[in-house]
Amino acid sequence: MTENTLEEQIYQFIKEKNLLKAGDVCIVGVSGGADSICLLTVLAGLRKKMDLKLYAVHVNHMIRGTEADADESYVAEYCKKLGIPCDCYHIDVPQLAKKQKLTEEEAGRNARYEAFARAADKYGITDYKVAVAHNKNDVAETVLLNMVRGTGIAGMAGIPVKRDRIVRPLLSCTRQEIEAYLEQQGIQYCTDSTNLENDYARNKIRNQVIPALNEINTQAAAHISQAAAYAAMYDTYVTKQVGYFLDEHMEIRKQTGKTDAYVLEIRKLREQDELIEDLVILELIGRVSGGRKDVGQNHVREVKKLYQAAAGSRIMLPHGGMVYQNYGYLCFEKTAEGARDVDWQEIVIKGAGEYILPGMGRMKIEIFEKSVHLDLTKKEYTKFADYDRIQNGITIRKYMENDYMVIASDGSTKKINRLFSSCKIPVAERLQIPLVASGHDIIWAVGVRLSEKYKVRPDTKRVICLEYIPEGENEDERADQSHDI
Repeated sequence: MTENTLEEQIYQFIKEKNLLKAGDVCIVGVSGGADSICLLTVLAGLRKKMDLKLYAVHVNHMIRGTEADADESYVAEYCKKLGIPCDCYHIDVPQLAKKQKLTEEEAGRNARYEAFARAADKYGITDYKVAVAHNKNDVAETVLLNMVRGTGIAGMAGIPVKRDRIVRPLLSCTRQEIEAYLEQQGIQYCTDSTNLENDYARNKIRNQVIPALNEINTQAAAHISQAAAYAAMYDTYVTKQVGYFLDEHMEIRKQTGKTDAYVLEIRKLREQDELIEDLVILELIGRVSGGRKDVGQNHVREVKKLYQAAAGSRIMLPHGGMVYQNYGYLCFEKTAEGARDVDWQEIVIKGAGEYILPGMGRMKIEIFEKSVHLDLTKKEYTKFADYDRIQNGITIRKYMENDYMVIASDGSTKKINRLFSSCKIPVAERLQIPLVASGHDIIWAVGVRLSEKYKVRPDTKRVICLEYIPEGENEDERADQSHDI
């Protein structure tokens, strides 16, 4: 390799960050722009020195017509000149974005990584790295864009030097250094005309904000990139602290027919430094919202409003997430995709048998003459009731207005919604509790309480056995414990 300051800078960066080692196989993403042409050129020069095996991949996004075709031809020809195998893929990114409901930028990124994998499969490569050409200016643009959008420190960390297979050797360079290098070497490159348009937020930062910052300090992009590196280290540290807190204080609650709920005591959360408090909330929002996309500090502020809210108060989060206050606890769960809240009407019990409760489980019914050896031990999901006291038929259904239960031997009653409140059952969970009912008179609120009116007595002649099996559980394997009041 010709001795060159930039080439040596990149080589030293590769060694310092352990991005590539001797004998590595590396797939290089090459768009044809200055950054990727510089990356390919430098790695080609390192082939012999580092014993690298290189492959190039170019993706035609089918957006810019003949201009994109010209870029593809240039990349193929340049790779041929360097003696590097090149695979070009045509992927209709606009159509892909529409189908997957993504921005074209997101869909394009996914298409490129898919192309890298396809190339690896073609050549039978399993152990390889993927080199992409992000530089310090890309980091500065990403940091500024994330700051404008309201992300926290994680967003200010910019672009990682390496992640999984992906390595970024040019994060040691600015775009100005890269273009100066190519000019010095007499190497041509392609210019994507869409990068000159200011229709996209990133382009506005690239074409307007960064140049303005350079007027203040010509090293603006480099300094922002350096700050991002410190932010990344800072984020790594505080993320560990968040993990320690969650390990010690968070309860993961399994829910029948639904995804897990993450439960935290508000008092414990508020005892933390505000930074950890906010990051814990962000972490849990991400867990129930499928990631941090579209999640910002405004969501944290809304969640904090639940601290002083009434029990049952809730906030809907992005992409189907939800958080609600439950008597001094915050409960985060997913309510849309992955959660099951099947709407079903009441099921009429016509005799012994097994009845399916869609999305919730099943109820096994047995009716028999009372035995002196009947085991009336309290169990959460198995109850015995006096069958002859039930006068108005039996149904299984969800909660309805005016439902009540007899709670004392003198016949006194309590509205079911008040019973749920006294048992501190979150509003969000109340419609997930099956009720065995005779009209509005509730015989059994499953897992909560059996009515005093229908309990087996010495003069009981016929007994109805009610056994609830939550969806996904086996009655022979279930640990049947007492939780009723």
